[in-house]
Amino acid sequence: MKIKALVMDMDGTLYDQEGVKRVTAATISRTKEYLRRKDMASRLPRAVIEETIDAIDRSGQTSRYIHAISKRFGVGYRRFDDYVNKDDPRKLGIKRDERLIALLLSLSKRYRIVVFTNSPDIWAGKVIRALGIGHIVGRNMVTNNMMKGYLKPSPQAFNTMLRLTRLKKNEIIFMDDNIDNVNAARALGIRSIRVVNNGRSSRNSIYSILKRMQYKGRDGNR
Repeated sequence: MKIKALVMDMDGTLYDQEGVKRVTAATISRTKEYLRRKDMASRLPRAVIEETIDAIDRSGQTSRYIHAISKRFGVGYRRFDDYVNKDDPRKLGIKRDERLIALLLSLSKRYRIVVFTNSPDIWAGKVIRALGIGHIVGRNMVTNNMMKGYLKPSPQAFNTMLRLTRLKKNEIIFMDDNIDNVNAARALGIRSIRVVNNGRSSRNSIYSILKRMQYKGRDGNR
């Protein structure tokens, strides 16, 4: 079966882990600020707000907890996205990447380039534009807004991605820095590569992986 698409995670894959740390810190700070706003205090029990903030501090994650209280109390998730993701990614060190642009532009002649991320669409769009690859990715993005509460590594998230992109699992190569996501994809029969994007050009950095893809056949083999 020919490979039709390269499906890539965004945070920690298309830009490095130092960038992820800055973004995570900013997201957590803005989420706590949002939860403590007066209008939220009038709609949510104080205990729920404090429990949610405590869970965010312990896990370093925000989306799953905001999704949970959105469903439980009918608090609009979109309003949360707009508030938390209003920063410019470039101010957090995510900038135009000429090397990444050149590699993806070359590969886009053979494959669809798809971004599959647990981040919301408002943030994903900003990051893709900041990196300079918006014209390559186009509308080929699957974000957490489209996954109806499911996030990677859940099988439902991967199945949603396949349905929305109209791709079959043997028509894609999936790349992600998170080993749980990679293992989940492999368990579903999706060919997957773990990215180690630590700011250096290691064999498993996104640059090295994409460069090797340039020399592979449409079946993903040399």
